[in-house]
Amino acid sequence: MIPTSPPPLKVNLGERGEFTLQQLAEADLTPEERARAAEILHVQEAYLRIVDTAGGCVIDPEGNTYDLSAMKPAVWALAWTLALAGARFSAEPHIKRKLVTGDHLPPGTTAWVDVRADDDTPLVAPPPPVENGWDGVRPAVKVSNVPRPEWME
Repeated sequence: MIPTSPPPLKVNLGERGEFTLQQLAEADLTPEERARAAEILHVQEAYLRIVDTAGGCVIDPEGNTYDLSAMKPAVWALAWTLALAGARFSAEPHIKRKLVTGDHLPPGTTAWVDVRADDDTPLVAPPPPVENGWDGVRPAVKVSNVPRPEWME
């Protein structure tokens, strides 16, 4: 007879695979376990927010935008570490995501712009430069027409 594994535990996760307050309420936890689980929910919330912020493109102090989509596991690890270390969003943002279009970009590409920038008109990214006959995907792409936030001037 072939040994079988127990059936998988059926848990109703949130839309992104996260644990929810409903699960916490339904779990058979001691008061100490419940308090620790509530702390981890706050860490998870910070983690998801950091991933949303840094999961695609990031901006450096000079206003250059870099695509990190090929580094998702590293971004996830960094976000989890920052969340566990206590990183939280506590200030009003100075930048927001804005749609960037271009024939060489995948649909849904975004860049960071000043929070007061117009939402209606997408940015158009210039094509990447051709170097030595190669025009493949570059690990870091500067989107040159992205307006810098006023506080960076």
